[in-house]
Amino acid sequence: MQNVYKVLASQYDPLGFILPYTTHAKVLVQCLWDKHRDWDDPLLPQDLLQAWNDWEGALRVIPSIHLARCYLPADVDQSSVTRDVHVFCDVSERAYGSVAYLRTEDSQARNPAEAGQGPGPTDSNYQKAETLILQRAQEDSFLDELHLLKAGKPIQSSSYLITLPPELDESGELIQVGGRLCRVEDLEHGILHPIVLNPSYLSTKLLIQDYESRLCHPGPERVFAEIHRTYWILQGRESVRRYQHTCKECHQWKSRPVVPKMTDLMMHASTSSSRHSIPQAWTVLDHSRSSIADLDPVTPNLILMGRPDGCLPQVMYPETELLSRRRLTQHSQILMDHFWSSFIRHYLPSLQACQKWHATRADLTKDKVVMLVDPLF
Repeated sequence: MQNVYKVLASQYDPLGFILPYTTHAKVLVQCLWDKHRDWDDPLLPQDLLQAWNDWEGALRVIPSIHLARCYLPADVDQSSVTRDVHVFCDVSERAYGSVAYLRTEDSQARNPAEAGQGPGPTDSNYQKAETLILQRAQEDSFLDELHLLKAGKPIQSSSYLITLPPELDESGELIQVGGRLCRVEDLEHGILHPIVLNPSYLSTKLLIQDYESRLCHPGPERVFAEIHRTYWILQGRESVRRYQHTCKECHQWKSRPVVPKMTDLMMHASTSSSRHSIPQAWTVLDHSRSSIADLDPVTPNLILMGRPDGCLPQVMYPETELLSRRRLTQHSQILMDHFWSSFIRHYLPSLQACQKWHATRADLTKDKVVMLVDPLF
């Protein structure tokens, strides 16, 4: 253990150029600690000892590694160059890592760093990479169809591609749609002969995800239409809908408030200082109706006066004839009873029906991520 740490610590690499190499040694150290070895134990398990000897034997190759430090040739006009930093990262059960690339491009869409190797535009490199990915996807999904088409034979009638009908592209390596529109003019080649893809393949799912992101998560028909201009995904609409069903950003844009089922009225009786028990209902008065067929609203005037008109009381008593305190208490009790009887007779029956929120929905649980709706908007 002690010697392993000594050799590993002697590798001076402040910029991390040989991290892919030294990471293997660090993983070996993790395995050694899992074996519960002592610090001064000179004996290592046979499998780990062999792996360590192989790693240590490769140390002599490190001095031969040379890296060019200049980013651009000296004759390149710096003002016409655009730079992009691309960072990639990955993780496994034993280690994680990241790497950053500086991508430069001149006014002719070329990589000046590759000027000494040839003038090839960077777009062609991306095109080649995309073609290789599509070839691999079709070989894993439509291998029998590829063999038959390359041999000039028709595909089997049981094939999923029989209705297209399929054909090879100009390179003879990719399956594209032949279809019935091959004689239509003034249409792009991708629309007439889109590349056939398997909906369950990983690259196809990533393709749908890319279109979703670039189009800012619209409806499934919009995403499907854009993809259909270049690629023919089997069961394409269902594949797009299936992805959007699991997309968190789609849920954020398209979600609706979850309203629970309308609950029963909360009514109870409260005993006042008088001899009567007055029921109470925690609710509000009705609002004005918008339809002529609706019933009259229950207003404060109806509750207090006992009639829907707004006329004043028929008799106005002078101040000298006001009620005494005892009679005033009795009269107040009569008014309360009158108020409650009017409430029960005119307003409470209108609360019987559930006008909305009929469905029973699952209750929100702890740690569930939600979005709050501003009631002002």
